[in-house]
Amino acid sequence: MKKRFGLLGLAFLLVFSCFCSAGAEEGEKYATRGRVLEMILTAADAYYENLQPSDIMKGDGDGQLRENDPVIRVEAMAMLSRAFPDLPAASEYQYSLGSFGITFTDLPQWAEADLSNLTRAGIVAGYPDGRLGVEDYVTEEQMTLMIRRIWAYLGSNLKDDFYSFCNKPWLDTATLSASQLEAGTFQQADSQVSQRLQEYVEEVASKQWRTDTPEQRIKNFYLSALDTEDGNPQGLFALRTFLIGYDQAESLQELMDLHAKISKLMGDGGILGLTVDVDLLTGERYVPYVTGAAGILEKSYFTTEDEQAKEAYLNYVSDLLILGGEEKLTAKKHAMQLYEMEKEIALASLDPKDYYTFEKTYHRYQPLALRQLFRDFSPEPLLEDMDGVGFFVITDLGRVQKTIEYCTEDNLELLKTYMKFWLLEGCSSLLGEEFYQPGAELMNSLYGVELTYDSKQMSAQLVQGYLGEYLEEFYAKEYCSPQIKEDVTDLVLQLKEAFRVRLEQADWLGEETRKQAIEKLNSMILNIAYSEEFYDSYEGEYFENDLLTNALIVRSYLYDLSCFAIGQEASRDRWIMPCYTVNAAYDPSANSITIPAGILQQPFYDPYGEEEENLGGIGTIIAHEITHAFDDSGAQYDKTGRYDNWWTKEDLQAFQQKCTQVEEFYDGWEISNYAKCDGALTLGENVADLGGMACTLEVMKTLEDPDYALFFESYAGLWRDYVRREMVSYYADNDVHAPASLRVNRVVVNFQEFYDTYGIEPGDGMYFPPKERVRVW
Repeated sequence: MKKRFGLLGLAFLLVFSCFCSAGAEEGEKYATRGRVLEMILTAADAYYENLQPSDIMKGDGDGQLRENDPVIRVEAMAMLSRAFPDLPAASEYQYSLGSFGITFTDLPQWAEADLSNLTRAGIVAGYPDGRLGVEDYVTEEQMTLMIRRIWAYLGSNLKDDFYSFCNKPWLDTATLSASQLEAGTFQQADSQVSQRLQEYVEEVASKQWRTDTPEQRIKNFYLSALDTEDGNPQGLFALRTFLIGYDQAESLQELMDLHAKISKLMGDGGILGLTVDVDLLTGERYVPYVTGAAGILEKSYFTTEDEQAKEAYLNYVSDLLILGGEEKLTAKKHAMQLYEMEKEIALASLDPKDYYTFEKTYHRYQPLALRQLFRDFSPEPLLEDMDGVGFFVITDLGRVQKTIEYCTEDNLELLKTYMKFWLLEGCSSLLGEEFYQPGAELMNSLYGVELTYDSKQMSAQLVQGYLGEYLEEFYAKEYCSPQIKEDVTDLVLQLKEAFRVRLEQADWLGEETRKQAIEKLNSMILNIAYSEEFYDSYEGEYFENDLLTNALIVRSYLYDLSCFAIGQEASRDRWIMPCYTVNAAYDPSANSITIPAGILQQPFYDPYGEEEENLGGIGTIIAHEITHAFDDSGAQYDKTGRYDNWWTKEDLQAFQQKCTQVEEFYDGWEISNYAKCDGALTLGENVADLGGMACTLEVMKTLEDPDYALFFESYAGLWRDYVRREMVSYYADNDVHAPASLRVNRVVVNFQEFYDTYGIEPGDGMYFPPKERVRVW
């Protein structure tokens, strides 16, 4: 139990434990030396039983403790280091989060020994110029942050950091190979699935089959991919014909006419980023979408003016252009021009957190209105195949408008470069190791990963990417029995019923909105494990010994299928991912959840495991997806998948207020010494995590003598994750999911069952007062 004490003789002083300084920002308060001492003693109590105030606060040269003075950073860090004097050596995982290899330029000699314990553990981070800022005053918030870093680093007390405690044995020994970006439960399971599929493909390729069979098509495609180990001269020759055509275009119209033909052959959306998907407004039929020019770097790289990313970009683009036939100096010049173009388009685009807001991502344009946006050429060749419902939907107005601004006669040469590069980029995986290498170097520059070319693995992955439907039936029959499908379906129904109970108990919902919510829940489509029907889309096709030709057969087919689908009714029970995928999803336009067979394996699900363990694993994932129907984005759609406000005004305001509380609960929470969680970006996923936990706990109540510890620890193990240091900040800026540690610690602290199970009390790091706890459902 944590001690709750003040210092003898300081009780009256500690009432005034914060000190306002003229140097502080408006409203900021600094902690006193006495208050910091009290915080550290409480924080270290569970780790060092006999720790005394005199062990931490040494006083000045005259022996004065100056308890009521504000504390400067170097003093506070010295006190903290003395309280935790024997921090263990850092693990590889901890090196991805902390600050290591720093020599602070302003650290006084007396403090070097005192702070060495913290610096060796990467706990202390200074300023970019190498200063610690030793004379800066410290706030209570800053001290709390440092204390939490130590709790996570030690991971020895579940009451202070549940995620680190539950996953400590794994985190202490986790390693990343040079080619790995991330390691964890999902990556482990995905690797196992990929290995299973590769073994199957290799087995199929080793046997004889009748000509017009899926197996023969798998074999031919795989062998043609293996054939590119030393390059693909035939494919490159065909591409260079297109590249020359682009170079020889004498006008913008001629260029766009050729681009339209090549884009259809390649099965991509061209410079306008044309795609076909379900109409988010009605959920009823397939319609064409315009997404704008493609890009390599996320918007955040441009907003922060990341010079390392810029250099990586320029090298990648120029290397591909050189492989496509350009001279080195010309390629470098063109790469810089493309960078400036992509930068302007990216800066005009939506922020990642806006992509889940319907009003910002759905803009209907009638064909004439869309065509009128173009000044110097007719976009008819680009649009004609998809002009089938009387409108196009623009998803990111700023991005599309900026793309169209570039489509002028003055930019003819720049557009030629854009089209040549994206043609090469889109086919780079089909042209052998030489074309693979620039992408590998890009990944190394951005994320520190060293990818290697494994021809068998790459060939099997290409089969998976192009002929995935052929692998689904094999995977379902081999690794997911009908009994597993039935059992998991029963679990989904239990969780749906539990969520219905949550809706009934939501006292902030009015009856009219509650009725609509329950109807939406009841109407939810369940896609569990695998589809009951498997198709051979390529019956009658014969794949040749050229990989590019084979790939274009598939791409052209999918392009034609997309165009044919425009205006057609969209089935609500459609599957949005292959059944071997290690993931799960909610589709708002269909009001459906998909729980594929790929994720129905350990550690997510064990058909012979304890109920509590499966509830903490796959149960929380299923309930998470159910909750997505009622998160800040999913709640915008009705029971049929149509965009519709089915809320009363009062209930919608109450819902939005709860979502704001969740956003604030996560916002600014530290991920590493260099990255923090964006509460707005991760809001939908956090609402779903909280709802998933609430829902599964409802099911836990129905068990006889439930083992809550097994449940919570299964949940914590589900999210163990080690991300390469270079990826941590990328995820913080772009990933709509909170990092793994927060998906555990920031979730469980909102549920009384967690406090009761582990005896969490005030003073513990995992304790939050009931009034500070949040949830929506």
